[in-house]
Amino acid sequence: MQIRLKYSPERLTDIPATGQSRFFRERLHAAAHTGRRRRLPAAGLESISINLGARDLAVLSGLRQGDEPWSEVLSELLHGHLNAPGAEPRSKRTEAVDRGSEGPDWMRPEQGLFYSPLTEGLADNKILLAEAATGTGKGRAVAQAVEDALAAGRERVVVCGPTLGVLAALAREFESCPGLNRPMQFFLGAAQFFHAGRARQLASLMQSGSDPEIQASGSALLQWLNAGAPAGRTDSTAAFASVEGHPVSHLTDDLVTLLPDGYGVEELELSADEIGDDAEGETDPGIRASMTARDLEGDAPIVFCTHAMYALHARMIGLERYLLPPHEVLVLDEAHQFEENANAVLSPTASLDQLPRLLRSLPAALLKTAKRDIEAVEEVLKDLHNRFPERGGEILLFPGDDRYAAVQVQAGRLHQAVDALIGRAERARQHTADPGLLALLKRTRSILRASQRERALLQLSSSPVRGYLSLAVGGQGLRRLFERMWSQIDAAVLMSATLYVPTRDSRRADVSDTQGWYSARHLTQVLALPRERLRTLKPVRPDWVRGNVIAHIEDNPERRPPSTSETDPAIYAGLVRQWLDATARDLARITEGAEQGTLVLLTAYRDIEGLSERLADTLGERLIVQRPGARLSSLREAFVASSRNGERPVWLATGAAWTGINLTSEGLSQVSDLVIARLPVGLNRSISQAARNRGRANFESKAAETYWQTAQGIGRMVRSEQDTDRHLWVLDPRAVIEPLYTPVRLLLESYRVSDGPREIGRNRQAGAPR
Repeated sequence: MQIRLKYSPERLTDIPATGQSRFFRERLHAAAHTGRRRRLPAAGLESISINLGARDLAVLSGLRQGDEPWSEVLSELLHGHLNAPGAEPRSKRTEAVDRGSEGPDWMRPEQGLFYSPLTEGLADNKILLAEAATGTGKGRAVAQAVEDALAAGRERVVVCGPTLGVLAALAREFESCPGLNRPMQFFLGAAQFFHAGRARQLASLMQSGSDPEIQASGSALLQWLNAGAPAGRTDSTAAFASVEGHPVSHLTDDLVTLLPDGYGVEELELSADEIGDDAEGETDPGIRASMTARDLEGDAPIVFCTHAMYALHARMIGLERYLLPPHEVLVLDEAHQFEENANAVLSPTASLDQLPRLLRSLPAALLKTAKRDIEAVEEVLKDLHNRFPERGGEILLFPGDDRYAAVQVQAGRLHQAVDALIGRAERARQHTADPGLLALLKRTRSILRASQRERALLQLSSSPVRGYLSLAVGGQGLRRLFERMWSQIDAAVLMSATLYVPTRDSRRADVSDTQGWYSARHLTQVLALPRERLRTLKPVRPDWVRGNVIAHIEDNPERRPPSTSETDPAIYAGLVRQWLDATARDLARITEGAEQGTLVLLTAYRDIEGLSERLADTLGERLIVQRPGARLSSLREAFVASSRNGERPVWLATGAAWTGINLTSEGLSQVSDLVIARLPVGLNRSISQAARNRGRANFESKAAETYWQTAQGIGRMVRSEQDTDRHLWVLDPRAVIEPLYTPVRLLLESYRVSDGPREIGRNRQAGAPR
């Protein structure tokens, strides 16, 4: 029998132990069986892994530091008397790193540049920041680095991505890596599934409404549920249609495509508690689907999971529970999105305007005694709408703010009313409420209860179309969670096409290349990365990534988009109309000369609607409009097919189109022209980001987030060296005239810069740098 102990009082790692010491073996088995740190396998299995610090080992074994037996165990550990039989010597591990530094023959030059420092850094137990442009093949390169780590003795690697779609793409890259041939598995967490009973109750509520569009959505949702909620409504879920040959159903990503504006999926997602060990008798199809996927989990050395699941795993570590199997290495793809995604899952949201509809669905006999509580709920919602009239925005409220106490009081009134109604429903014997309805109400009640904590942060949001209110509740940040997370792993790769932020100040730079200096300061602070373990790698950016693009940048201050800070609503509305008129004229000229598809990136649905009205006659069937609730995968397919057929489509897009979509066909990008109509200011709407925007790091935080989003958006255009003669149009002059957006200006200056949009019709090919 072999036991691997990860001993980390001073971040020492990989100290293996065997049965050479009878005393040590007995003490360690006793520690395992106590279950104090995690649920561990019984002694006698071939191999187990335990994450214990010195203090943990002392407590679990019943010893105290200073006891003679404790000194004996510690001495054996520190002096290396407990060696694993058959373990690869350190010299061989070093040799593997040296061999890998050259890169396998199958790698392209840019892949070799990305790969070489990865395998060395993982061997040195570092947390690596690894930036590489889209299209450089970093997926296969990191797969080879993972193989090197496993060959050197690492037990397991977790690969983490923002969405199921990204994970599916990464898995395909790993499968196609010539040097990697190891079992892989997907860990689908509770939040990837939804409660079928709650979803069915919501569908009934939608059907009973007066809005024809919502009624139709409710009917479509009910039809899908009756069919068993099969996977495959998106490209992402189609890749997960089965796990180890077993069909997957009731995935949250599929459900989202059927919910209209104002109907959040948060209330329908499963929680870890709902699929616990006491859920074996559960009959809800969603819970059964989640438990089936969990039961298929094996012992593969490579595990894939989402950002959300890893965030939940990190939180559970603090509760001495573990969602994922023991692992030594973490690969975090799209690492710049991790904190935002972690916030989304760890800061629960309740749809407040849904409450009256839910309450009126209680049995009639219960409603007779609930009239006063329902009236109280409606009164509170009316007050909150009066306090927050703007649609499509949000406010973050801190303790001490003028509106904080008032909103917290109103949330408390909602909690009292909902709690009273749930109590009546549970006490009723003859008129039992629907379990799905009660589950929805209980989740809302728990969020409202959390809003009453002394220092809770409250974020009140309004949906962009109907103005439905939602309340999110969070803490003062995730720093402690991240610090705990990094302490649990030996090494990590944080990779993305956007990790660093350009800077003109070499003193603030962490890394540089031939094009300039770059800072890792913002990401380091956001993710609480330990500086003593951090290694920043030189960004990999082939010349063709920017050399194949001509940038057209508007620098006229009069073309600056209007801001909601305008005091007079009538003046603001007039400025918006002027901006939409001018932008529509620019788009008409840009699309007239486009050779393939044109992707127009915007930040709000109201702007999309205004431009679509102005461009409908000019562009006709070429125009593709993204509206709230639309399936991004369907719009993508329509755009790619239309461009491939030579129809030169124009897509007015927002949201995930900035970062999470691949517009290629047969390896070539179908976007010849990419338009940034507005800089992506404020697209990260997490509670933590809103808190940073108010603090001393306000300027730097806004600048970094805007830069990341802009760079990601531009990455939709050039995906390979063959994507030539591409045109980038930046219609927002703030990119070059406002100091806040200096990182964006530095990015744009790295392209060949032509004349601005006013010269569009005359000379698209002018590429002389300014």
